[in-house]
This record gives sequence, C-alpha cells and structure tokens, in this order.
Amino acid sequence: MTKREALRIAAMSALVVGLSCRDRAPSITSPRSSTGGPTFEFVDGAHGGNAHFYFLPPLVSTPAVTGTFDPNQAPVVVVCQLASTNCSPIVAQFSMATGTGAQVVRVAPTDQLYLVNWDTGQCTTGPCTLAPGAVYRVRVLVAGTELGHADVQIVASQQEARNVNTGELFPLVDGRTVPVKFRIEVGAVFVVSPTTQTQIVQTQPNALGSSALLTVPPNAVTQSIGLTVQPAALPPATDVSALVGGTAYELGPSGTTFAAPITFAVQYAPAGIPARMAERRLRLFTLVGGAWQLVPGSMVDPVTHTVSGTTSHFSTYGVLASASVSAGSLATCGTGTSARTVCWGDNLSGEVGANSTTGPDQCNSNSFPCSLTPTLVVNADTFVVLSVGGGHACGVTPPPVSAAQCWGASYFGQLGNGPSGGAQLCGVAGVTNLVPCSTTAVTVSGGLSFASVSAGANHTCGVTTSGAAYCWGFNESRQLGDNTTTGPETCSAFGETFACSTVPVAVDGGLTFAMVSAGGFHTCGVTTTGAAYCWGNNFAGQLGDNAPGGPQQCGPAAGTFPCSITPVPVAGGLSFASVTAGASYTCGVTTANVAYCWGENFGGQLGDGTMTFAASPVAVLGGLSFTALSASASDSGHTCGVTTSGAAYCWGFGQFGELGAGPTITQSLTPVQVSGGLSFVAVSAGGFHTCGITSAPTLDTPYCWGANFQGQLGNGTTTSSSTPVQVGTLP
Repeated sequence: MTKREALRIAAMSALVVGLSCRDRAPSITSPRSSTGGPTFEFVDGAHGGNAHFYFLPPLVSTPAVTGTFDPNQAPVVVVCQLASTNCSPIVAQFSMATGTGAQVVRVAPTDQLYLVNWDTGQCTTGPCTLAPGAVYRVRVLVAGTELGHADVQIVASQQEARNVNTGELFPLVDGRTVPVKFRIEVGAVFVVSPTTQTQIVQTQPNALGSSALLTVPPNAVTQSIGLTVQPAALPPATDVSALVGGTAYELGPSGTTFAAPITFAVQYAPAGIPARMAERRLRLFTLVGGAWQLVPGSMVDPVTHTVSGTTSHFSTYGVLASASVSAGSLATCGTGTSARTVCWGDNLSGEVGANSTTGPDQCNSNSFPCSLTPTLVVNADTFVVLSVGGGHACGVTPPPVSAAQCWGASYFGQLGNGPSGGAQLCGVAGVTNLVPCSTTAVTVSGGLSFASVSAGANHTCGVTTSGAAYCWGFNESRQLGDNTTTGPETCSAFGETFACSTVPVAVDGGLTFAMVSAGGFHTCGVTTTGAAYCWGNNFAGQLGDNAPGGPQQCGPAAGTFPCSITPVPVAGGLSFASVTAGASYTCGVTTANVAYCWGENFGGQLGDGTMTFAASPVAVLGGLSFTALSASASDSGHTCGVTTSGAAYCWGFGQFGELGAGPTITQSLTPVQVSGGLSFVAVSAGGFHTCGITSAPTLDTPYCWGANFQGQLGNGTTTSSSTPVQVGTLP
C-alpha cells in the first residue's frame, strides 16, 4: 500500500483525475472527506478497495486482474460534487436503463467491462457548465452499495485528462466526455432482496483456503441491498497471534442491520490454526475498538472446519481460539484454548467432576469438599459448550457426535442419564443429606446431537443440531415445557416425591430454537427468527408474557402458582439475539444490542432503576450496547454483561462483591462497571460470584470476583474479593 498522495491542482491542466492508495477503503455508505477540504481518492481493487472491482483505462493504466468477470450485475454510476463534508449535489446519474444526457451504463462481455460516457456538459437538471476548480466524485454502486470511486477536477480547458500518478495525458471524447470504464468480478458484491426464501452468499476460497458464507433468512431485508465480503485490512496494532490463517473478513456496507439474525460462517484451513490451540475451541470474533470480542453462541464444526455464528449487523469478523467460563451457584468451570475442561469451587454434589466425594480440598469449618484451583474433569471429553448449574454441570462434545455429558447432583434427574442417575452418594455424613450424584461425566440418554446445553438450578435444557429443544430434570414448575401437568416421571429426594424427567423430553410447540437458557424454575429461548419464548414458573412475571397470573396454574391444589406448561411468546415484539434465565427473572439482548429484563426485581437485578417486578421486558438503564448478558440462576439477584466495547457491567445485589465494582458497591439498581480496566469477551453470573474471560490486556485469561467461601474464585484461597482476581491457568 502507498501513502495517500496530496494532489496539486494545476490551473493549466485540462481535467485532473485524483489518484491515491489507502491502507483500507473508506466507508461505502458515506463518501469520505477531510474537514479542511475535499480529499482526492481513487478506490478500487488496485488501490486499497474492493478486491474484485477495478477502474479501467483511460482513467488508469491497465490493472492486473485474476478474477472472473461478472456480466450479470446492474451497476449505477453517480457523479456528485465533492464538498468538505459531503458529496452533493448529484450532477449526473446513470443506470443500465436511464441516465443523464440519454447516456446509460452498458456491459461489454467481450471486453469484460462496463462503460458509461459522462458528458460533462449535461447535468440532471439539463445542459450545464461545470464550475472550473470544483471536485467531482464518480461512484459505482450496485443495489445501493458503493464498489469504488474516483475523484476528478474540472478546470478552464476541457481537452485532456492527466493521470497524476504517471503523468500520462489522454484526450477527452469531443472535448467534454469522460469515458468511465470499470470491471466487476464475481465476488465483488452479492445482491439480496426481500423474499420469503433463504438466500445464500458464498465467497471463493482464498490462497490460504479460507472462504466465507452468509445465510440470510426470509424477510431479513426490506429492500434490495448489495452485500460485500472482503478480506479486512486490520489496524497495525491489532493482535493477530490467535487469528486462524491470519485472515479476517469485513462485511459491508458497514452498519447494515437486519430484521432477523443472519448466520455468518468461515471455513478455514486446519494448517492455519496457531500452535497449542485446539480446533474445537475456535469461535467467531468481531473486532471492536481494536480488540477482538466473542460473538455469543458461535460454534465450530471440526469435521467441516467451519466456524459459524449469528449477527444482526455488519462489522469485521475473524476466527480465533477462545477460552470459556461458566459460573454456577457455588462452583465454576472453564475450558482453555487447548479444549481441556477444569472446574473449581464447591464439590459437595460432585460438580467439580474430580472423581472424589471428599476433595480435592476442604473448605469452611464443616470440611465441605471443594477445589481451590482449577481441577481437570475426570472421564470427560473435550467440550465445545460448557454450563454450570445449581449442583451440576454439563457440556457438549465436538461434532459429529455432539453428545451432552453431565456430572454432579442427580437426585432430580438433572444429569439426564436415566432413572439410575448417579452411582455415588455425595455430601458430608452427619452434616448434610447424602444425595445421588456422579463425580465424573456421564452421557445424557437418547442419542441426541446437541448444539448447546444450559444447566439451571435443578434442570437442564439443550438445543439439538436441528434446532429442537429438549429438557430434563426437575419439573415441579413445568420448566421442562413438555405440555404435561404431572411427571413425566417422579423423583424422590429429601423425603419427598417430585415431578421430574431423568431423560430428555421434547419441548412442546414445534419451535426451532437458536439457543435456550435454563433458570431457577423456568426456561427461556430464542428461535431462529429472533423471537423469545419462556415456560415454567411465572409467579414473578419471569416468562415476560405480560400475564403474571398465568397463563396456567401449576402445583398442588393447596399451593398453586402461575405457570406455563408450554412456551409462550415474550411480550413486546422485540427481536432477540440471546436470553438468559435467572432465578426468577430473565434478561435478553436484542439484535440491536439493547438490554431488557423482566420478572423478579427485589435486588434491582432488572437494571431499570427500580425494585419493581415487571411482567414484560423493561429496558436496562444506562444506554449501553451489550453483546450478551448473564443472569444469576440462584437467589443472589445480580446480572452482568459485556458491552460491544468489551467493558463488563453488573447490577443488582452485590453484598459479597459479585458486582465487581469495589467494596462500597453492595447494590446497584443500574449497571456499574467492573473495576480493573479489563476488556472482556464474556462474563458469567454465578450464585454469589461472577467470572469472565478477558481479551485485554491478555487474551483468554479468566478472572472471578465475589464470594469465595467454597473456592469458587479459583485463586487458591477462600477470601472473597469485590474486584476481579485472576484464576489459576486454564489448560
């Protein structure tokens, strides 16, 4: 790339074409100019722009092209006057059907180019004389998206043009006409239109074997738009040490949003995976403010070597290896970039997975089993998804098997491995109840292939690779969503009998889900169209259906409570990217990155500045843009999230420091920033603690804060902390 050339306009020249190279193309939605005056630019595949679009002679010398000419586009050429801050008015405009001065854009398949003759004596208003010294920008667009542009200046004489890079002069046709010739190649632009059909956009593999694929769902756009998928020119300070193949993609036009989430997938060459990084830990990241931010819910398929995720807006995306962390009630688990899973904290129910009912450490005066530092989960495959609940944890193994495995408490069937449950008894004799458990990972029954799994307080739910939702475990509040009022099984625990299922049961309703989240006594999910649904207990309005007294009644006759035995839509008509179910409340992030919460609010966990319960979504105050939220599924009543800039915020109760904002902040009704100046890719709200994975100052480093009486912060102590402390190394 060459530096931008400041073009000196000579009064004796005829027509000067301004040329410059740039480190990267300007915004394709608004022409770029400096505040001190117009900036001369020449942007195409040979000058820092779209790699499949080129201007041709006589404007430039013949470029070196290697792509395939695309004669099937319908380009529009717009000529506008370039001022200091914008490009207006339009002086000439040409399509393939009409144009200023009766000129139109033509395709010449034999010469592999498009052509239009710009008569500088004709304007959109009729015959005209362009003002000498004025600068004009020639823009080439397809479906409203600019592929490139060139700037020209008109001076007194109109007989020649000069390429200021080479000094070459060329005559103008009849002394006033500029022949504008350009080449559009396959891959330069992909036009998607309003339709009820799914549309696919796919690029050709590059020299490194990387390619990109966009899946645009029905009704995602309201008008035709030209999408661009180009290799991104990353800022010099960008950390590319973990970037697979060194390739990132810039999706354009920048700022494009969709009515429904689209799927973006990148196929990579395994040889491009950095050393010491496991393929199954690859995820999709977006570049925000120079730092990589995880795309929530993105997944890898090691069989096809593809990473995919959903997005509702365009940005720069790349594939990197990522660590993960999930905070449960009193325990935490994480997976490092090598894909091995570790857990730490409480092990009273075997949720650390260390194949021990007594250790590996002992915490508090009752010598409860715990682990003060990360401990490898025994008998576990490496996981692509990990989730910790009330007293158990679950993960999903890599494709093509994609099996769910769980460990920990099994007294309500939450491990999903059948009526036999756990083969061990966990607890401290004489101090606590001894309950069925498994201190090693067991496979969930049914032979289902899961894309994701979520462990709640006493139940578990997951989404299969085909988008079907299944749940298992405790069902007294109908949180399994199976459209039954009893059962489907019964589980005995603590001297009583409860409705449950020890194997996965299908969530009723026939919906296709992108994700689900299991909470305390309810479950919520987002469909592939961005609609949020919830089911289970609704006593606090946590289903968000604006019907806190129903829609049904569950429980024994003497103590019924509002519930729904099947999914009900969340009120408000919002389009969600993700939801997170807490103890008795729910939060979600819309496709526009706006945070909403609903349900119980005794500690301010809804973040709306009040402690008033809400039966439908209320906006979280502060005007922050979030990528994802995490609601505590225990009764601690706090919520945390990561903004699009990588900052972590928490709100609600923080009596044990779980808000991470220092010792003086023990409750907040609105988001407060987590201390320490760290940049996060993800956070997870546990019982009375919170954990997260950073992107800066170091990538993939786990931190935790809050209560630590069972070692759930993972730093080798039982000392609580109101600010982030670094966890022992994740493998």
